[in-house]
Amino acid sequence: MSDSLARLVLLLPNGQEGGTYPLKPDITRIGRQQGNILFLDDPYVSPLHATFQRTSSNSMTVRDENSLNGLFLRLREKTPLEHNDAMLIGKQLFLFEKIQAPPPDEDGFDPHTDAPSPVWGSPYSQYWGRVMQLISGGKRGNAILLGGEQVDMGRERGQITFPGDRYISAIHARISFLNGQYALEDLGSRNGTFIRIRKEHHLKHNDVLIIGEQLLRVEFQ
Repeated sequence: MSDSLARLVLLLPNGQEGGTYPLKPDITRIGRQQGNILFLDDPYVSPLHATFQRTSSNSMTVRDENSLNGLFLRLREKTPLEHNDAMLIGKQLFLFEKIQAPPPDEDGFDPHTDAPSPVWGSPYSQYWGRVMQLISGGKRGNAILLGGEQVDMGRERGQITFPGDRYISAIHARISFLNGQYALEDLGSRNGTFIRIRKEHHLKHNDVLIIGEQLLRVEFQ
């Protein structure tokens, strides 16, 4: 086995491959100003954006270095969703938020009748989550409530549609809530569904990452 365990392959917007970047045997850093691999002309890449680290003879991790715009991984399978996870679908960036049912009111009984008393306020609905659009500059846009067992997203079909985003497939991704578990999955879209890596991710062959505006495929050698 060569010293270089893996390499990054740049994927161009037309689907073709661009340059390749061998990853060092120990640590490789990527950024706009600092690191072994620099993307000088990409303003969405932080000065130091991500670190690739070899953990054994045949494994490697990638870590986000508190970058401004995040490090995103393309989904290969149905993936658990956590509160405040960021998702990238086409050109749409979302923040997922759980909605918890209110706890039972311990004082919700009438002492004279020993019967439940009505509680002021709007009745609890069966929404279990929402996605918040994140727009340029870090501002928040529209919030979309999620209910039922699953919510599909696409350009033409689904409960949530984005007819003006050509990077979104006709039916693209699904957010579900089953047996108390929140999950995100890609529905065979052309451009993929991405989730932001919170801290560190153990890489697999052919993982696809977004760093700034760079689409990169990981290849183990």
